[in-house]
Amino acid sequence: MIQIERYDKTLKSAWDSFNQQAINGTFFFNRNFIEYHADRFIDHSLLFYRKDQLIAILPLHEKDGVANSHQGLSFGGFVVSRKVDTLLMLQVFRKLREYLKSQLFHTLFYKAQPSIYAQEPAQEDLVALYQHGASLYKRANISVLDLTVPLHYSKLRQRCLKKALENSLTLAFSNEVEEFMNLVEIIHATAGIRAPTHTTAELRYLKELFPENIKLLTAYQGEELIGGVILFEHRQVVNLQYMATSPKGKKVHALDLLLHHVIQVYKSQKKYLSFGTSYDDREPYGLSQNLLRNKTSYGTRTVVQDTYYLFL
Repeated sequence: MIQIERYDKTLKSAWDSFNQQAINGTFFFNRNFIEYHADRFIDHSLLFYRKDQLIAILPLHEKDGVANSHQGLSFGGFVVSRKVDTLLMLQVFRKLREYLKSQLFHTLFYKAQPSIYAQEPAQEDLVALYQHGASLYKRANISVLDLTVPLHYSKLRQRCLKKALENSLTLAFSNEVEEFMNLVEIIHATAGIRAPTHTTAELRYLKELFPENIKLLTAYQGEELIGGVILFEHRQVVNLQYMATSPKGKKVHALDLLLHHVIQVYKSQKKYLSFGTSYDDREPYGLSQNLLRNKTSYGTRTVVQDTYYLFL
């Protein structure tokens, strides 16, 4: 028999401890991360027990009769222990559906975790979604570089990197979040794209909470900041969360040098480097083709990120 308990602050320690040990836990699911923007979401996260033992957690929020996992995070979905096989997940999902209906929800939106974040194969939730009649709402492409195989830079990337190495740029991990995010905001405004997901204050706060997971690598020419990347580190994945260069940085190919440095630093520490999505609803297929080509030039391949909906 599966039991469900709604999360409250008395369960913080149990939640975070389970997330730390789960086969697909990430710091995104730490309660401090989930709750940094608690004012924007009504939390309805759930814990699942079998014979009084915690076997799964589900970050969830509610709005107007819709349960969503999770609009405030890059992805959501079940976080599970090794004990959750396909048959047990089917039981868990059936219980979830019963619970949500009893709470008068009419729809579940479920942004599944991309496969690269799990330490072991863990897509039992996708089987359960299918068996319960869920429909695919959105499929996003994530450009991912496998750090365990030889690099395959395009000839253009190789030329740009060679030029960057000739410009005597200084790379360093830094805490100058505000200066870098000012650069990011200028680029977003100039390009006519939406503002960054995180404000400068939020990123500074999160970096203080998770100093081992959130890092800023900067590029300087003399005393001038000309580029940088903000990295989100997970167990086996490092995300390029934000990338930006000034006009001067673009001219001297600072981003090529930054990304090459990231690859060299992390290829012995992580399995994957995620360049994120290339979404742009102004272009065909909802993809920025120039951005996607740029990511592909580093040797990336596509991993999908699916969002499903289920009428309860």
